Amino acid sequence: MCRTLEDQLSEIKIKNDENARQVNDISGQRARLLTENGEFGRQLEEKEGLVSQLTRGKQAFTQQVEELKRQIEEEVKVRPQNGNHPPQFRAISTHRRLLRHPQRLLL
Repeated sequence: MCRTLEDQLSEIKIKNDENARQVNDISGQRARLLTENGEFGRQLEEKEGLVSQLTRGKQAFTQQVEELKRQIEEEVKVRPQNGNHPPQFRAISTHRRLLRHPQRLLL
């Protein structure tokens, strides 16, 4: 009977050691995942900041385009009909062409 109890104790110790290794492995994985999660959180904040910055830039660009359109519309109303355009109208004409083809603004 003593031998049986010793065998059972040995098996329990082996299982206990195995469980302790699993706990250590899981704890290590948890620490790595927490670190990784923190890094992803920082990256997310950085990307959200960039998105916000791009959104503000887009809004400013859209406002500039709309203002140029309004200026062109106003100046076209007062433009002389004889074809002799002062220099500012030639500049407006250039702006107008760029507004028709906005991809040229990126070049």
